[in-house]
Amino acid sequence: MATTTRERIEMRVDTETKRIAERASAALGCASLTEFMTRLIRDNAPVSYTHLRAHETNNSIAYA
Repeated sequence: MATTTRERIEMRVDTETKRIAERASAALGCASLTEFMTRLIRDNAPVSYTHLRAHETNNSIAYA
């Protein structure tokens, strides 16, 4: 089984930004702001051209 290491990242934001993030987090059903930020990063992280081509190839094979 692979072990996941966790790293703590501290962010300082103004009160209004935190309030908006808390509302968005609740709207998405996240249990915490940490979960919300993790989802934002994972869902919007840039991917390589090779990664995108792999999806394109996979889709072409699926429809062949």
